[in-house]
Amino acid sequence: MPFAKLLAFALAGLMLAGCETYGPMTHNMSAFDWGDTKPLEELTTAPRSGSAFTNALADGYQAMAQSELDKRDWRDQQRWARKGLLAAEGAVVHPELPDRWDLVRVNYAETRVDGTTYKDLYDRREDLMETFYACGTREKDPALSAQAQLGFDCLVEELDEGWETPAITECRDTFEAALARLKTYCGKTETGFVILFPTGSSELSLEARALVGTIARAAGTTRPVTLTGWADTVGNASANLALSARRVAAIKSALVAAGVPSQKISETARGNQDLPVTTGPNVANPSNRAVHIVVGS
Repeated sequence: MPFAKLLAFALAGLMLAGCETYGPMTHNMSAFDWGDTKPLEELTTAPRSGSAFTNALADGYQAMAQSELDKRDWRDQQRWARKGLLAAEGAVVHPELPDRWDLVRVNYAETRVDGTTYKDLYDRREDLMETFYACGTREKDPALSAQAQLGFDCLVEELDEGWETPAITECRDTFEAALARLKTYCGKTETGFVILFPTGSSELSLEARALVGTIARAAGTTRPVTLTGWADTVGNASANLALSARRVAAIKSALVAAGVPSQKISETARGNQDLPVTTGPNVANPSNRAVHIVVGS
């Protein structure tokens, strides 16, 4: 079934349903039994318990997985099914990271709808992520936002395979058309982001570093950026204050490396004070292992 028809089917009937989080996934999506269709079977009957955006992604990834299964593409049917299961649970799964695919044959110098040129697929992905975070499009138009993300993931997959030119064109056109419409929502407003950390760590994951790039693009060189960091209540309060400071410092360092002027960034380490989620002592709450980032207008 053509990709555009798959999306139309998957997103039919979606109703319009802040701040999103970016942290470690709870599902292991690396070690596949390639012939296993159980994830797709589970996704087919899984309740959609998230937002309008994540529910639309779950439906779209289910349609993509079924299409790949029909073509006996065992690897990608399972990839999309597992991603769909995460979305069905309400997890905000993100567009694919291009360097996780075999894209050495891809010509990156392609033209945007507005006539400018992408330098690479990350540049294309950043355009999409900027509409999500800087413009709030996942809340303003969840169906269109899901369509754009599904189109991007479809494009990455087809470029990885590299032989089905009509499919590449269709996925690219779906993504570009949706992205152009999403950009109409954009304006210079205060924007919030959240980056989560593993227990006891201040290391930025690959996904978090990709989000830092999006934040840097939203901030540019003129908009103020406020960083506020916490740690959960497991362990010593003074050690947790120091840990929250290291988390803030890690994000500031990454933002400065991405071009945000240091003097535009303000930092606060809160440790266990005024936690995003109030808990008792010695509670491992992932929402409290966080740095909140606000990009001002």
